[in-house]
Amino acid sequence: MKNIEQLNEKRTIKKTSREIQEFAESTVEMFGGDKEEVEADCKMFLLDTIFDQFVKNITVKKKNENEFTLILDTNLMGFKFWVLRNIDAVEVIRPIKLRNEIKKIIEEVKEKYDK
Repeated sequence: MKNIEQLNEKRTIKKTSREIQEFAESTVEMFGGDKEEVEADCKMFLLDTIFDQFVKNITVKKKNENEFTLILDTNLMGFKFWVLRNIDAVEVIRPIKLRNEIKKIIEEVKEKYDK
């Protein structure tokens, strides 16, 4: 690298500590954004991963020996990619717009693999 110059300008953070914390808590799969409540049925083996990934503001309700219902406030984009990574172990219940988006992706992928 050539012509590198170090600047002596001070950088200031224009966000409050609370805003930074809220952003960090809403970040999933490196996506931040507004939080929305989601509900999904998940296979039991994902439980530890969910506690690691989502940390706060989650509700887990046991459905049976193999599944539980997850309810949390999170950003939809990041949660969508998390669901797609675990597609065989997660079913989005709500919001319906996310459920429909996941369903559309599944249909498009099925078409691709049916060729």
